[in-house]
Amino acid sequence: RGQRRRDERRGGQAHRMPLPLLPKIITYTFATAHAATGLAALLGEVDLLQGVLLDTAKFKALSPLTDESLAAFLRGPKANGRGSAPNVRAWGARQFAVGAVFGFAAISGEVAAYQAALVALLARCGGDVLQNLLDGCMWKVALFLGVEGVAGALMYVSAN
Repeated sequence: RGQRRRDERRGGQAHRMPLPLLPKIITYTFATAHAATGLAALLGEVDLLQGVLLDTAKFKALSPLTDESLAAFLRGPKANGRGSAPNVRAWGARQFAVGAVFGFAAISGEVAAYQAALVALLARCGGDVLQNLLDGCMWKVALFLGVEGVAGALMYVSAN
């Protein structure tokens, strides 16, 4: 009993449990999907789902920032210019970060890593749902709750 506690404190094998197949499939799927959509947005400024995830169209520059303004300094230089979707690369970086959490969980097989991936999924889904509720886009609320919510629930039930 004492050895098991020491192993658990050190993250030893006593903490590793075999997980059912379903959370593994969900984890690999979400790792791949988040990483692929994130890298596509980060490197290519594209939405692999053709506008479902984010708007990558050209934007009209309503009020260009002057080079001397504080706002221009805080915004920093943007290689994609003022007329392109201004946050597409930053969105891609955040999307890829969620994929990295899922990737680590899939590779490590640790229960705590799966739990961290579940927290990342719930935070991501919660943010998407809130943003779309505020924007009044109910079909995306249904999409995120239907796909990410159900997958998160299945992952939770299967891993516990």
